[in-house]
Amino acid sequence: MTADITIILPIYIRMGKKKADRFSLNLNTYRNAHFHILNQAKGKFEQIVASRIGHLPTIARTDLTYTLFFGSKRAIDIANICCIVDKFFSDTLVSQKKLIDDNMSIISDINYRWGGVDKLNPRVEVTLSNIQTIEEPMQIILTQQEVEEAIRDTISQQITIREDQGIAINFSGVKGEFQVIVTIQKLDETSPKKVRTRRASPADADPVEEPAKAHVVTEGDTVTVTLAQPVFATQPVDSTTREPASTSRIFPDVNSSAPVTEPASPTPSKSLFANLTKPVHDTAAPQE
Repeated sequence: MTADITIILPIYIRMGKKKADRFSLNLNTYRNAHFHILNQAKGKFEQIVASRIGHLPTIARTDLTYTLFFGSKRAIDIANICCIVDKFFSDTLVSQKKLIDDNMSIISDINYRWGGVDKLNPRVEVTLSNIQTIEEPMQIILTQQEVEEAIRDTISQQITIREDQGIAINFSGVKGEFQVIVTIQKLDETSPKKVRTRRASPADADPVEEPAKAHVVTEGDTVTVTLAQPVFATQPVDSTTREPASTSRIFPDVNSSAPVTEPASPTPSKSLFANLTKPVHDTAAPQE
């Protein structure tokens, strides 16, 4: 049960700049006015009161008490003013969604009272008592991606997930019957991996890093790995010419498993007397 709430309501609505354009909230004016004027007056009343009831909760049931403070001492009919103020105020509560409706099950007790004379501020004060509010449920809207992330975080905190495992989440069902299936399984890796090839010598060969696409298929406890393309060893490179060295070949023949080497080039033979110095005879010298 909410405490009583009091709101100040006008009893005059200014329709224009002149004093004669003032619309008085009483039964005599209401029944003689054109419906266009009534709609305009009601709209201006709602604009004034809407800011004053913005803090109100959604009300399921309440009682209303209207207290009239008039601007002169002349005799007036309290209900003549309060009934029109009540009509405009109740409709404003409904249009501003503070009341579901203004029927007798929502507002079952309405009272009119005399408050006195107030020449400076003629008004009607309405007090809402015995207020029963409607507790509106709080809604949090999540996307499917946010739901999946929340489920993965919750499972990761409760279960240890290995590096080769992943969490698969499937949603199924229709409105009213919704189901989420969470499966923890080995990963099916299809992303490219980098494989470093072997080199013959650090001095003669440059490091070569070639991508190798691997497809991993898991069937029970058996894991099958298939490479999309073979990776061959890197041949030695001549550091001066940057060309492949031709000193030897590793398994050049696919039909043979034995290494084949290049035949050594023949070394020219040397004479046994190649290092001997031949005597030099000077024909021009006289003989003794």
